[in-house]
This record gives sequence, structure tokens and C-alpha cells, in this order.
Amino acid sequence: MGHVFRNQLGFLILIIIVLTSCTGQVPTPSVTASTPINTQPSTLNYTQTYSSSLTLTAMPAPLRHIHGLAYSPYRDCQSPDTTNQPTVEDIKQDLQIIRGMTDDIRTYSSTGINAQIPAMARQMGLKVSAGAWLGKDKAANEREIQGLIQIAKDVDLESVIVGNEVMLRGDLSDDELVEYINRVKSAVKVPVTTAEIGGVLLAHPKVMSAVDFEMVHLYPFWEGAPIDGAAQSVIKEYHSIQQKSGGKRVVIGETGWPSAGPANGAAVPSVENQRRFITEFLSLAVSDNVDFYYFDAFDEMWKAEAGVGTYWGLLRTDRTFKSDVQNVQVTYDVTPQPSGSVSRTAGTPMATPTGSGGDDFYVYSNFADPQNHFAPGGWMGDLSAIKMNTCWTDGQTWPKSVIQATYTPSTSDLNGWAGVYWLEPDRNWGTVPNVGYDLTGYQQLVFRARAEAAGTQIKFFVGGVSENEKGTPLPYPSSIKAPIFAREADPSDGFIDLSQDWQEYHVDLSAADMHYVIDGFGWSAERARTPDGAVFYLDDIHFVKTVPVGGINHHLHVYSGESLHAGFNMGIDTSEHASDWIQNLHGQIKASYGPGQAWGVEYITVGDPSPAGSRSSLDLSSYR
Repeated sequence: MGHVFRNQLGFLILIIIVLTSCTGQVPTPSVTASTPINTQPSTLNYTQTYSSSLTLTAMPAPLRHIHGLAYSPYRDCQSPDTTNQPTVEDIKQDLQIIRGMTDDIRTYSSTGINAQIPAMARQMGLKVSAGAWLGKDKAANEREIQGLIQIAKDVDLESVIVGNEVMLRGDLSDDELVEYINRVKSAVKVPVTTAEIGGVLLAHPKVMSAVDFEMVHLYPFWEGAPIDGAAQSVIKEYHSIQQKSGGKRVVIGETGWPSAGPANGAAVPSVENQRRFITEFLSLAVSDNVDFYYFDAFDEMWKAEAGVGTYWGLLRTDRTFKSDVQNVQVTYDVTPQPSGSVSRTAGTPMATPTGSGGDDFYVYSNFADPQNHFAPGGWMGDLSAIKMNTCWTDGQTWPKSVIQATYTPSTSDLNGWAGVYWLEPDRNWGTVPNVGYDLTGYQQLVFRARAEAAGTQIKFFVGGVSENEKGTPLPYPSSIKAPIFAREADPSDGFIDLSQDWQEYHVDLSAADMHYVIDGFGWSAERARTPDGAVFYLDDIHFVKTVPVGGINHHLHVYSGESLHAGFNMGIDTSEHASDWIQNLHGQIKASYGPGQAWGVEYITVGDPSPAGSRSSLDLSSYR
């Protein structure tokens, strides 16, 4: 049936003999393990505006320079896992700013563009402690270790840092981490350490024993402490660890305070609190002769971390200072340029402790947000017709971003449609074992969308990566066998007419099997529906455990278990008034339409099937 029964239903007719299916439904794009997928990076159209001159005024009674600064080079719409990477010129500009603030930096990775930072920093007169990012990926770890050893051979370093908060994340065992540490120690001529949260490090004496000196991260903010006494608590904990280090030198590898974002208990982010923390901490650190690296130099859009990860920098992403603390704001004149785009190698994420994320399970929250799950690598149909930008600002307050999707069909397109699946892991068309998310208990997927042109028709769906284009089951299919479309879509074909204003949409999953989900979200567009193309936007795509509003009903069995549902009845007739050609056969209706009849019909009605008089009705508006 090509329409929805919404209010009163006089009667239902099932024509068995004389009517075939007439849904007129536009076919859903087939999903296949052999479907070509995007091999090119998504186009980023983000434009960054920088101030043309950054000249600040010095304050009286200056404090000393910062002993050391943590430095990660990623600017707006860049991250370790995107193709849009900092350029050499970007890093040179950053280091020119940094050398007016400190004499020493630490880095976090020894591959990709990060591998070039130590040599550039030394050429500009900065001391460097170079880091290697270690995680669960052994191949990536090997590249990091080899890169770190090579840097130590080529560059005059202060020390090397083998792993950052590895034990906090549980990525490696003590023995595995110690093996990496010992391997680096045997290959380099500078002190070797690993960086870890203070309390976590104390719980791993084997690792403490393996390093040449202890590097600890101390964050009163993550402890939920108020700004009052926060700096003093860092110095107190530093001395406590120093007493337990067995005489080894202790360096604070990270400490700081965010300038914006949600509070963590009594810990409140603000520019003023950040300024107060660094002012008090620097005074105490100088007084007690504490070695440290302050976290960090610049805000980084990609680091969401409980809503505050973006805001730890002393400078904003446009390379302007947030406050007037003298020791972090010397006079200079630099004109940063918009960041470029170069290829990269292994990812180099940088983690700090995070708060709880609640029950919502996100597909997309913000650009490079650690809450994000699944990857939009499942490109389908006419691939050249698709462009995706997952860091579109859409006029919103920085650093909030949305997804911009562009569909540009051509009369020469082979398929006449295109779309994108968010898959786990990236590009997994049901061929990778043991990777699906168990989302049992989640009742619906909620997302926001809008289009540049009102009436733009797009399909949105969850699930469906279960068979290839020939109908053969995939080796490791999604537990959601067929795509489930948004409740607000046309039930006959799954399309939504998007508005130019943001609207919230819902995919009802309360009846779906959610135990193995590899296909968290998807969209598709068709040339027949949008011949001039479409530009639309997506945001806040997440699974929730709340029951769909409106109490959507999934099933009303008109006929099952060898009987009609209460309130329904059946009428049977032919041109010769035969009535014995319909049978109830073990829960199935068997029709044996015999010869000699001009027509025959079976119809199921609400109430009496007699054609005379008024009919009963049933409200089916809550069914989809």
C-alpha cells in the first residue's frame, strides 16, 4: 500500500487473487562487501581567519619564563586521524611564538609531521623532550619506537618519553611497556622515561624502576578540586611522589587548567581560573625548583574530553593569548596563516582523563570528538557525486562543528544514487569478525538535520549491512538485517523532505536486534529525487535509551496463529458466490481459486464484512 492509514480505518482489504504488489517503493541502495568505497580524503572547506598582527603589552614585575610547554600542532579542523595536517610553516610559526614563552618543549609522537618538530625546535634554540605515542596497535607502536630512536640519533634531545598515559588507558601491560622502555634505553644516549598520571604511576613500581626519571601528570581539575588551593595541591603531590621515587628525579609532564567548558564538581573552567592557576603554580614551582611542562601551548579543537579538552591552551587556536599573564605573553609580531593539508602516517592521539559521558552513544558529536563511534568510510553508489566535510562550522560558536554532505549527480552516473554508511570499523562491509557494538537497550537513534534548499529529499537509516548485492549473507553481518528509516520519513520510500531549519529526527530501534551493530548510521540520495543535487547538514547523531515519544506500535497481527485478531472479520466471494476456496491451513491462508469464475475476492474488515449499513472502524494512527 503506497500510503499511511492515520485516523479512522473503515476496512482493510487483502486482494489475494486479482491484485499484485503496488508499493511503488524506490529501491533501497544495495549494500555489498565488494561495493567500491571512497579512497580519497573528504574535502574540507573550512576557512580559518587569523588576526593580522599579534602584539601584546608587557606587565610589570614579570615572572620567569615557563620551564617547559607541552606542544601538539593541530589547528582547527585538524587531528591526528585526518588527512588535513599541520604544515611545516604552521609549526615554524608556532615555535616562533613558543620560544618567547619557554626554553623547552615536549612532544607526543615520532611519526608523520610530528617527527619533524624536534629538529625544527632545536634549530630555533629550544630544548626538546621527544615522545612516542604507544597504544594497542603493535604495528603503529613499532613505527613510533623506530621513529623515536631515529630522532634521538639525529637531534640533540634532552630526553625521550616512551608512551603517554599508557597505563591509565590500559593499552599495554607493565611488561610490554617496560620492554619498549628498555629497548629505547639500549638505543639512545639520553634519559628515558614514560609519562603517566601520578597516582597511576605509583601503582606500577616495575615501570617506575625501569625509567631513568619519573614523569607525572598532575591535574586538580580532573580531581574535581576547586581553584582555591589547586596549584598548591599540585606542588604537594609532586613532593609526595618525589619521596616515593627512590631518589630519582621527578618531572611534572603535564599540569594546567581549562579556560572553558563544563565544571567537574567544584572545578570550574574559566579564563580567570586558568590565569589564576598558572600564576600561582609558576610562583610555587619557581620557589620549589620544580621541573615541569605546562599543558599546553594552544587550544586544540579536536580534543573534546568531557567538553573541556579543547580549552587547555594558553593561546587560542588563532594564536592569540587568552590572558595577560606576563610570563606567557611576551611582545611579538607574527602573522599566522591558515593551515594547509598534507598526507600523514600513523595516528597520534593525546589523552587525558575524561569525565563520564552518560548513557548516550554517539555516532557524531563534534569534529574528532572521542565520543564518536563508527567511521563514515562506507561510500556507496556514484562515489564521485559525494563530498563530506565533518568539520563544518555552520555559523555556530567555535569549536562546535557539524557535518556537511554534498550530493552532485550527473547524467553520466552509472547508478543514479549515492550514499554513506558510518561503519565499525571503517569500511567494514560485514567482513571483519568480532567488531560490532552491542547496543542492546538502546531504543532509538536521534539526529538533527537541515538542508540548504527546502524540500531536499534524503533517506536516513540504521542497519542493513547484512547481504551482498546478490542476496548472499555476509560473513559477519549486522544484527539489524534491513535498513530502518527515520520515523518522520515517508513510509512508502524512506525519504525525508528536509527543511532549511534544523529539525530533530528519530529512528525507532525498539524492535530491532541491537546485539551486533556495525552500521550505526547512513544516508542516501537519488538523482531522480534531487536532479540538481543537494547540500545538507547533520549533527548530534546518537543512540539513546529513551522509548520513542508517542508510543509507536510495531505489530498488529491481523491474522496469526490460525485466527484473525479480535475485532476483525473475513468476507469471501466470487462471481458465482463460491465460498469454499479459502482455507485456514496451519496458520496460513490457502487460496484455491477454481475455474468457472469471472472474479474472486477475499477481504478482511473491521467488524461485520457485510456490505450493507455503516462499518466499524479502528484507529491505527500509532502504527508505522
